Amino acid sequence: MKNIYILIALAVFTAANAQLTLVKQLSNAEVPKYEDVELPQIFNNKMYYIGKPANPQECKLYVTDGTSAGTQLLKDLGTIYTTGNGNYSTIGSFNQTADRLYFLRSQHLNPSAGGTPTEMTTELWVTDGTAAGTIKLMNKTTPVINYSAVSPISLFGRGGVQELNDNFAGNKLIFTAYDPASATVYYGNQIAWVTDGTPAGTQPLLTATGEKIYGGGTGGTRLNNEYFFGGRSQVSTDLGGFLYRTNGTAAGTVKVNPAAVNWFVGSHFSKPLNGQFLFWATDNLGPSWNQQNYEIWKSDGTAAGTQLFYETASGADSKKPYYGNVLDFVNDGQKFYFMLKQDPANIEQNEVWTTDGTLSNTKKIRDATNYLVDYTIVSNGQIFFEEFIQSPSTFRLVHSDGTAAGTTVVSSKNTNRPSFALYQGAAYYKDFDQMVPYFSNQVADNMEVWRSDGTVGNTARLLDVLPGTTTVSSYTVSNSSKPTNFFTLGDSLYFVTESPKNLYKFKGDYTFNNSVNGNWSNPSNWNAGTVPGFTDPVNVPAGFTVVADAPAYAGNLTLNSPLILSSGNLNIGGTLNLGANITLNANSVNLGPAAQVANGGPSQYMVTNGAGTVNVHNLNAARGTVSLPIGTANHYNPITVSNSGTSDTFSARVSEGIANTTNGAVNATWDISEGTAGGSNVNLTFGWNAAQQNATFSAAGAKVGHYYNGQWNQENSSSVTGSGPFAITATGITTFSPFSVMNFGALATAETAMKSLNVYPNPFRDALHISVLESGIFQLYDTSGKLVATHFLVKGVNTVDKSDLPANVYLYQIKNSAGTVTSVGKVIKR
Repeated sequence: MKNIYILIALAVFTAANAQLTLVKQLSNAEVPKYEDVELPQIFNNKMYYIGKPANPQECKLYVTDGTSAGTQLLKDLGTIYTTGNGNYSTIGSFNQTADRLYFLRSQHLNPSAGGTPTEMTTELWVTDGTAAGTIKLMNKTTPVINYSAVSPISLFGRGGVQELNDNFAGNKLIFTAYDPASATVYYGNQIAWVTDGTPAGTQPLLTATGEKIYGGGTGGTRLNNEYFFGGRSQVSTDLGGFLYRTNGTAAGTVKVNPAAVNWFVGSHFSKPLNGQFLFWATDNLGPSWNQQNYEIWKSDGTAAGTQLFYETASGADSKKPYYGNVLDFVNDGQKFYFMLKQDPANIEQNEVWTTDGTLSNTKKIRDATNYLVDYTIVSNGQIFFEEFIQSPSTFRLVHSDGTAAGTTVVSSKNTNRPSFALYQGAAYYKDFDQMVPYFSNQVADNMEVWRSDGTVGNTARLLDVLPGTTTVSSYTVSNSSKPTNFFTLGDSLYFVTESPKNLYKFKGDYTFNNSVNGNWSNPSNWNAGTVPGFTDPVNVPAGFTVVADAPAYAGNLTLNSPLILSSGNLNIGGTLNLGANITLNANSVNLGPAAQVANGGPSQYMVTNGAGTVNVHNLNAARGTVSLPIGTANHYNPITVSNSGTSDTFSARVSEGIANTTNGAVNATWDISEGTAGGSNVNLTFGWNAAQQNATFSAAGAKVGHYYNGQWNQENSSSVTGSGPFAITATGITTFSPFSVMNFGALATAETAMKSLNVYPNPFRDALHISVLESGIFQLYDTSGKLVATHFLVKGVNTVDKSDLPANVYLYQIKNSAGTVTSVGKVIKR
């Protein structure tokens, strides 16, 4: 169904930086060697990194706990080679277990300055966070031929995916390294190793039958406290391999599928979801890569549960991409993502797909184009990824909730973002405002800290760390701090700036302080010095009156002061905890796909005093029942809504009074609509108090009334419950218009009459559809009684364009050709 959730763009703002603090001015040697921070570098709430010494062959391990004193050299690892000129060090991936952090460092030997490297030595190191506990576990030297060398030791690393490593069992790390029995090192003869963090405990990982496991031990996943990975029992790949599981001991290392023939793993594994993990594999090894029929397999860790999950192409063909697989089998906690070639013969056009592990929910969410995903960060139920468009060469930032409608390009700037961090559900990174002329070039202006909460409107510069401008000759450019190395510790975000070389801390404390005025949109009114986004936790203490003078956003919102929506909608991504009223006026409260409302009651609810509505997005069976504590200025009239039909967006408001009945009734009308008509199956519960019941109303036998075809029709209803306040539930609702609670009596047969007369949708934005059995006249009045529109009707469905009308409540009447009024009612223009 169509999702009508529209987020209005916010203007780019510059923060007052109230909670941006300088942690430490870094020396050149203390600056991180690389711009990105991998998640495994965060260990025991400290970030470990290799510095950037003046001598490129030096290698020093630094650590920071987010304080100046705690940002320091942990250990100088020394140099590997004492001879040669132009030697240089590189650092491999970081991996961790519960009690230790592991990392690789390599150094190339250059016999002469500017010459060609002749060999490379790689070392595996471990640290427990102390200098004494930072030791070398093993090393291996390999030749460098034509600037190329085989890495003899490898740790787990996805290369562009921000996730923790899974290659451990208990306190033992599983990794890939050379075969000690082989005189040469090449990728085909490397085997699985295990280490407990000591040199003596660092050794090849053998199976229970004493076999080596060729292919190595990285790229797997953890399930039920065991580590699963693909490997083989021989050097050659021609005979295929197996799925292995291990607890870190030889006795606990076995083949999961020992009967497999011509079976081979062709990718890393996903993190488990609902007790199973996915990976590319084939059981039909062919003569060439493109004929090996790699398909998507699943496993629950048993032989019977290791099986083909999804065949992407028939026969020996496969839609497994050749490259650009950074997105493959990323798990956001609710679903897996993967990429497919558009067709087996096309290596340029790739599609994005998702699955929850069932074939019925395996679907394409992004059409094919010539892009590669080069970076992915994962949040709860959503991901951000940077894609590289090959022609023309462009980088774009994309956010996805795993649906086609929810996959959006949030930034089209051609920026390669080398470092991201996920903080409070949003992506933080560096970007620029615009390209500006500088002599004969175009340069990026104001390269600063940006934030994206997954909406286009809130993808904007957040912090101006280095304000001001610089003028050279006749060219003026904004100063740029050029932030990199984004990471989080505790409740704060950290990053390093290139100009000047500083470590900064930003704490996103979105507590409203009313320091300037009551306006939500003023950054100075928030402790963070910035306005909250769609994922940020927001706290509004008691004692204020807050005015949403522009579109307002929050993740979890705790509201203890009245909030008035004057010039923008309130958009909630998490839980809205009500401790005071929200007055909507002509604006709306948008509850995102996972949002809920808590603690509603007679003294804290959403007042639908105008044309504004409360909108629940992506309501379906999986989401369950959503409570909407709504009411008028004088009465609390909550509803609950659930939908077992097609997912849709539902809108609700309530107004005082009821029209077109003289029977006993509750003096309240609930206007409820769906985003796209059809496919819904809704249960609604309505609440009211005794003061709203007219004199002839009787709770005994009362029913939910549904106004359509020009009259009130009885819905399938429960009995009234409660002794004040009261509630009643209607079930199986499939169409939507005004609802109320009443005694039907003689009206009880009305539900069988005039089924073809209807005015919809209600509320509406641009067009009204009017279905009638005969020709007639449709007249529309404003609430003062002024006639604002007249339209002639023909038998059937008539569509009238009322986009020119201002948002308001309108009354209508329909007359037949004889001039008799056949229907009256109320519609809401948004």
